Amino acid sequence: METYDVAVIGGGAAGMSAAVAAREKGASRVLILERDDVLGGVLNELIEPLTGWDGGLTGVELADSMAGRTVVRKVIVKTGTLVLSVTKDRIIKYVNGVEGVKEVEAKAIVFATGARERPRGILNISSKRSAGIMSVGSARKLIVNDGFLPGKNVVIYGGDRNGIYLARMLVVEGARRVTLVEPGKAFKNWDESMDRLIRYPGVDVKLGARILEISENGRITAVKIRTSTPEEMTEVIECDALLLSVGLDPSRRLFKRFRRSLDEMGMYTAGNAEEVSYDCRMAMESGAEAGTEAAAFATGTKQTE
Repeated sequence: METYDVAVIGGGAAGMSAAVAAREKGASRVLILERDDVLGGVLNELIEPLTGWDGGLTGVELADSMAGRTVVRKVIVKTGTLVLSVTKDRIIKYVNGVEGVKEVEAKAIVFATGARERPRGILNISSKRSAGIMSVGSARKLIVNDGFLPGKNVVIYGGDRNGIYLARMLVVEGARRVTLVEPGKAFKNWDESMDRLIRYPGVDVKLGARILEISENGRITAVKIRTSTPEEMTEVIECDALLLSVGLDPSRRLFKRFRRSLDEMGMYTAGNAEEVSYDCRMAMESGAEAGTEAAAFATGTKQTE
C-alpha cells in the first residue's frame, strides 16, 4: 500500500494552501485528492474580481496561481477522484477513472472538503418538480461551466452572499430582470457589494418577503410572495427561473464519526469543512495552518502540550 506523509482531501483554496504548507514544513510526500477534474473548487466559479484583493484578481485566476504553487512544490495531485471512506487508522479509499478503487495510507490527513448547499426542503415551499427551480450553486455552474442562463426573468430566494453574487452575475450575463427576495428585513451581511447590486438596472429587491405559492406548467411561471416591509401585502412575480440560496453546511461526511478526536489521530480540518466562510483569504489561512500541523504530526516534530 502506498504511504504519504500528508494527504489532503479537497483541492480548493484551503486544500491547496494546506498541501503547499505541508511541503514547506518538511513533509516529503504530499497528496491532494480532488473530486473535480481541476483544482480550485468554488474559486473556478468566481469570475468577478474578488473583494479585498489587489489588481482585480478573479477567483479563476487565484485558483490557477495556487495550482501553479502545488506544481512548484511537487505536490502529487489526483483529480477526478472521489474519496469513499477514511478510517481512524488514516486509510483512505478512493475511486477514479484511471486507478479504479484504491486504498492508500497517510501519516496525517487534512480534510478540506468544503461546504454543501442545504436541501431546498428546509424552505417548506410546496412545488412539483418543475423545470427552472434549482439552487444558486447549480445555476452558477450552469453559467460558468456551460455558458447557459437558467432563465431571463429570475427570482432568487435568499439574500446571502451567494444569492447576491449570482444576482449580479445574471444581470451581467444578460438576464432581463432579477428579483432578489430576502425573508429578513435587512441583508444579513451588508457591504459595498449590496450597494452596487441595488444600483444595477433590472435588479429589484424585496425585503421581509416570503414565497407563498409557485405557479407552474411544466416549468415555473410565477411566484406569489408576501412582503412585510414597508407594509404587509401580496404580490405575484412572473418568472422563468427560481433560484434558491438557502445557505451552506460544512461537508463532514468523511470524518463526522470521529470528529471529536481528530487532532489526536493526526487529522485536521480546514476551510469550509471547519466553519463556513465566504472569505477566500480566511480559507487559505485555515488551510496553511492545518497543513503545518499535519506536517508536524507526520514528521514527528509536533510539540506536545
